[in-house]
Amino acid sequence: MDDLEVNTARVQLEGLLDTLRDAKEYGSILKVENYNWELLRRFVSAADAGTQISMDSNGLEVTVEQLLSLIDIAETMERKYDVVVTNPPYMAVSNGGARLNDYVKKNYPDSKADLFAVFIERCRQMTVNNGFQAMITQHSWMFLSVFENLRRKLLSVSTVNMVHLGAHAFEEIGGEVVQTTSFILRGYKNFDYVGVYCRLVEPVSQYAKEEMFQSGENRFFSSNKKMSDIPGIPFAYWASPNTISAYKIGQPMAKYAP
Repeated sequence: MDDLEVNTARVQLEGLLDTLRDAKEYGSILKVENYNWELLRRFVSAADAGTQISMDSNGLEVTVEQLLSLIDIAETMERKYDVVVTNPPYMAVSNGGARLNDYVKKNYPDSKADLFAVFIERCRQMTVNNGFQAMITQHSWMFLSVFENLRRKLLSVSTVNMVHLGAHAFEEIGGEVVQTTSFILRGYKNFDYVGVYCRLVEPVSQYAKEEMFQSGENRFFSSNKKMSDIPGIPFAYWASPNTISAYKIGQPMAKYAP
């Protein structure tokens, strides 16, 4: 390796180790830069051979085997995928540790209220253009004002379909607390693309929802443009044309009364 390669690799490796310092705290939401992975492997292997580089002199107090493992992990985390599928963790970020709170606020300000929403953003970043992102999450991101900016971001891709499950989607989870939605996004910007929305919030059991889905009942068709016409951009896919036009041509109630 020439001097330029050695210096470049040293800077990149130290930057990578700094990024991964608290990796176990953040897991898959950790953002990793696109480093020159092959150069890093050559640099570490050269140190192992003892030919040009001393790890001690560089302050890299980690074994060569560990470094190569970290490079593999980081490259995997930086890679983009054709399809990303997950049921993410649900947790108010405020219930996490201080470092997790700070990291999320800095890197995911539009979804910082809950980890499931952070994962919606992160999975979007992990998906190639024109690729597919499939998730099941809490449905609160569709409506709450705290997620409005997240919804704005999601309007930049196409919603292929959604099964809005609501409560009682899983027999083992009782009560109204866990209200879910399952959806597929495609990394393709087309405001006029018409997605299919299956509204299954009314049935009160997993099996009743399954029957309604298979029957084809409660199907709605909506575009991102249609939903963006409503203030706050709620994912109100069931809104009628008359409702949408009322928002477009009418005045808000606040103009007439407090």
